[in-house]
Amino acid sequence: MKQIFFISILLFTAGALTAGPKKHHMMKDKNQDGKITQEEWLAHFEEVDTDKNSFITMKEMEAFHKKKAEENKDDEYSKHHKKHHNPEKMKEKMKKHFSKKDANGDGKISKEECLAIFKEKDLNSDGKITKREIKKYYKKKKKRCKEKHKNKDNDDDDDDDKKSDD
Repeated sequence: MKQIFFISILLFTAGALTAGPKKHHMMKDKNQDGKITQEEWLAHFEEVDTDKNSFITMKEMEAFHKKKAEENKDDEYSKHHKKHHNPEKMKEKMKKHFSKKDANGDGKISKEECLAIFKEKDLNSDGKITKREIKKYYKKKKKRCKEKHKNKDNDDDDDDDKKSDD
């Protein structure tokens, strides 16, 4: 039973992290007008912060994702992930995702850290995040990631060259 519970959490997280950032983010759009306001963003924070201490812990995030996984267990995406993706990799993704949001590394996400994420994704600084901004944000992020890995690979090649010169 524990394994099923854990897989459910991972499936929802997998959907949130890989299915498409638009879908994951737009669930925060409570009035479904195609825009996420700062108020809607913070309402989502409050939903996840079950002990209402103005911080989200990994435990709270896992509980939230478990709840959402149960609500969405029959959708096609969840079925696909259950069949084709490694739960351990998904667990690592969830931890990595959490640690990226936890800017100061204290093991919890504060409202301030949450708002910083909102502002980073509100590309035109109008106080709203649209599907288009989310798409642009992740496109830029993916490009930066590719460049980072390319540069790392080049640095590794340089290190190999130095070793062969010795």
